[in-house]
Amino acid sequence: MKTKYGYEISRDMINAKVEELIGRFFKILPLREHGSNTIKQYMESLLRELLGLEQLMLEWRNDGQLLTLMGILQYHIDHPDCDLSIVRSDVFKAINIINFLREKYTDKHTDRG
Repeated sequence: MKTKYGYEISRDMINAKVEELIGRFFKILPLREHGSNTIKQYMESLLRELLGLEQLMLEWRNDGQLLTLMGILQYHIDHPDCDLSIVRSDVFKAINIINFLREKYTDKHTDRG
């Protein structure tokens, strides 16, 4: 996958980033369950990372799935006291979306990086 700077990102690198994103979304659950006072900052950091990835990776720029991930994060940043069952559901929805992105962008690209 090409970046905005013309460099190729390998399939392995995309897979590694996807695994990291899954872990970062999953971490929201224990932070919320234990009433962490840094959860908002954590989610804001993850949202900034997604915004940066969207700008860096040309093919992700117009992918609505990435926008859905950002929307999930923004909702939970704005609604920190929503029911834990909603948080849990949205975290697993986000993980499914990330896995979909992995399949979409690693299956159609060869490893050129």
